[in-house]
Amino acid sequence: MLRGKPASNPVAVPESSPWPGGETAFGTTERAAGIRFYRAKESFFRPYVLLRAMALAEGQLTFVFADDEVVVQGRGLHVAYAAAAEGRLAWLGEQGERFAAAGSGPVGIIRIELVPLRDRG
Repeated sequence: MLRGKPASNPVAVPESSPWPGGETAFGTTERAAGIRFYRAKESFFRPYVLLRAMALAEGQLTFVFADDEVVVQGRGLHVAYAAAAEGRLAWLGEQGERFAAAGSGPVGIIRIELVPLRDRG
């Protein structure tokens, strides 16, 4: 029998997660816990367990969570919609109108709006 304190196992972070620079509108991973939404100087997270519904329309992707709604406006949003439906969408980053229009990627995020459900009515 071994005596003494057990060795502690350090928590390893597999990779750093820098703030998205705007070149890429979204990121995916296998089995994401939820979606991180990045705006110019703020970010918020919503877990997939609170996701109740999604809707995709021309230039707009709406996520309905238990406590609020997130409205994403941009182009090429079907790619992000499909990734979210599969639970792989890890983050979305607001690029702004100018950057989203000039970007060469398939998806451009113009605006991300957080709408608390208690404010709808």
